[in-house]
Amino acid sequence: MKRTREIALAVMMALLLLGVAPAAAASAKHTKTGVTGTWSGTWQRTSAPPTQGTMTLTLKQKGSKLTGHENVVGSACLTTNTITGTLQGTRITFAVSQPSINAAYSGAVSGKTMSGTLKVTCGTATGTGDFKLKKK
Repeated sequence: MKRTREIALAVMMALLLLGVAPAAAASAKHTKTGVTGTWSGTWQRTSAPPTQGTMTLTLKQKGSKLTGHENVVGSACLTTNTITGTLQGTRITFAVSQPSINAAYSGAVSGKTMSGTLKVTCGTATGTGDFKLKKK
């Protein structure tokens, strides 16, 4: 009787593991987000004075760390800058830090789209806005 219980328990554990392992692997594959590549789209300033333009990011991802460049058109402050950041799951953050220019971006990545908010300080002026990009 004891041996039968041990065998039944072993079979149930094996079935449970076989059922959970493929689901866990599928879930991990589904949530894996890679952002290496070129992203382009639009940005708009939501604080006064309202302005808008385009931006292109060229990103390289290594683990959760990001490096790359941004090219911003339509901004009096941002043009071509080096960026650094992180990707945690689908949450992305990156920044520009240069003398008299600081820009912080925060958003989310879903497949081939990225969107979020931005805060830029140029000299003594600070502005906020949002961005929407697609991966090429």
